[in-house]
Amino acid sequence: MQMSGWCVPVLEFESVSRVFGRGRRRRVVLDSMNIRVAAGTCLVLVGPNGSGKSTALRIAAGLLEPTSGRVTPVARRPGVALGTERSFYLRLSVRRNLEFFAHIAGVSAGRSRATVAGVAAELGMERRLDAVVAELSRGAMSLLGLARALIASPRLLILDEPLSGVDAFGRVRARAALESRMLQGAGVLMSGHSVEEASEWGDVLTYSRRESGGSSFLPRS
Repeated sequence: MQMSGWCVPVLEFESVSRVFGRGRRRRVVLDSMNIRVAAGTCLVLVGPNGSGKSTALRIAAGLLEPTSGRVTPVARRPGVALGTERSFYLRLSVRRNLEFFAHIAGVSAGRSRATVAGVAAELGMERRLDAVVAELSRGAMSLLGLARALIASPRLLILDEPLSGVDAFGRVRARAALESRMLQGAGVLMSGHSVEEASEWGDVLTYSRRESGGSSFLPRS
C-alpha cells in the first residue's frame, strides 16, 4: 500500500538504541535501529511480543527517549494509536472524547464537530458516536484509537497493531481511510505480528536479535 510520487522522509531513526535498568537489571530492548518512513508510504514492524515493537513506536511518538542514536521526526504532532483504552475518558461518549482530542490536536472549535463526524463516517463508527466508551467492544476501541490518530490529518501516523479485534467490515473502512491519508502525503509507521498481513500494508521490517540481547528490525529477505 505504497503511494508513489513521494520521497520526503517524515521520520528517521539513526542507530537508535534503548536500554532499561542498570547493573544486573540492565536490559537492551532496541540495538542500533535504523528506519526511514517517507511521505505516502507505510512501514510495518513485525515481531513477537517483547521484540521491541512498542518501544520503537513510543520513541517515534516522542513518548520515550532513546538511550542513544538520533530520531528525526518531521511531523510536529503525529497521530498516535498505541492500543490502550486508559487514555480515553471511559464515562464519556465517543463523540465527546473525539471532540476533546480534536481540540488538543489543534482543530478549531468551529470545525471539531464536523471533523469528528467525518472521521467517524470514514471508519463506519457514526452509529457509535453517542455510545459510552466503557461499553465499546475491543474492535470498536481499536477503531476509536485510529479515529483519534486521524482526527487532525497529521503528516505521520504511528499505530501499534491498530486493527486488533476489528471485524472484516471495519478493516476495509480502516484500510481505505489510511490509503486516503497516504495519498495526501502522510507516512505510516505501524506494528504487526503476521508478515503476510503486514505485506499488504507496506514495506515490512522483521525482528532480528542482536548479540547484546536487544532487537533491531531489518528488511524482509
